[in-house]
Amino acid sequence: MDEDIIQKAKNGDREAFELIFNEDLRKELYVLAMLKLNHEEDAKDAVQETVFEAFKSIKKLRENNKIKIWITKILMNKCNDILRYNKRVKVFSTKEINNYMNKDEVIYIDDDVTLFEMLGILEPLEKDIIFLYLKGYTSKEISSIINMNDNTVRTKIMRAKNNIRDYFSRGV
Repeated sequence: MDEDIIQKAKNGDREAFELIFNEDLRKELYVLAMLKLNHEEDAKDAVQETVFEAFKSIKKLRENNKIKIWITKILMNKCNDILRYNKRVKVFSTKEINNYMNKDEVIYIDDDVTLFEMLGILEPLEKDIIFLYLKGYTSKEISSIINMNDNTVRTKIMRAKNNIRDYFSRGV
């Protein structure tokens, strides 16, 4: 992301801030929130609260080059707050999530299995880690977002991949 735009946003420029929170970033945040919360209104609320919190505290951003990690961390915290508040058990619904995805964003193992169905077999924390990993975050960036040791994140990525491979190799 352009350093000048980030600096302008830190100085209170609303237009620069809106450039940071473009449609692509909002959509990515929404899909992540849907994956975590599995509820449309809660996901929208989490994204909206993330935008508000980021706007309110962007001056506290220390490293401009890590803004996306910082924003994702805010979103994850907002999702966790919503889960705690609602005391919801996370139930994974691929059909609901895929309604909000473009066809080119759905990844298939075969004709019947989507990325979200793959993630559905994982524990909630593994699901978050693998989703971030598949979105291009490094293990170090993921460890920063979820406050976990980098080595632990790498181990969880490896185990989650193995679990997915094992699950689908059984023909389930």
